[in-house]
Amino acid sequence: MKVPRNPQGKSKRIPTISASTTSFQTANCIYYFGSFSLNEAEQQLLRNGEPVRLAPKAFDLLLVLIQNRGCLVTKKRLLEEVWPDAFVEEANLSVNVAILRKALDEGDDQWRCIETVSKRGYRFVAPVSEVTDENTGVEDQIDALINKVQAFINNGSLTASQRQALIDAANAIKASLGGIVNLTEEERD
Repeated sequence: MKVPRNPQGKSKRIPTISASTTSFQTANCIYYFGSFSLNEAEQQLLRNGEPVRLAPKAFDLLLVLIQNRGCLVTKKRLLEEVWPDAFVEEANLSVNVAILRKALDEGDDQWRCIETVSKRGYRFVAPVSEVTDENTGVEDQIDALINKVQAFINNGSLTASQRQALIDAANAIKASLGGIVNLTEEERD
């Protein structure tokens, strides 16, 4: 019995869907990692609250890596998402990754955000937390910020007076918005 190869006349080509068309990210999403925050809507990267200058394509590359954090993002996919309507050599991708690594340098040899997967692509490996306006209320965003302050307090790199100043500031901010935070130095583990 002979089986027809293409009985319905359908294309053998498997359609591909760009991740950008299937993204469910909201318009105003802020990602926090290390001492950085990346505001998607404002197209801005901050380090300790100070702007970090990035070329638009470097910013777009960082955003794609962060949105896919912990996962391998192939070179092909990065080229398609960051430069969708242009032919770009892989060297441009490598240069932009190098620019990002320099911009994200914390001066600590142990802290790396972007991991190279040899001959395949890149992976964003730093821990990231995310706050979106549509998915969380103001109170939740404040709580997330307070948690970040607490984590920073707990990392052990602050002096006692710096820790206490952060605790006092966090408590003042929360209290001024109608809530109470019980951050104390004793909560440090």
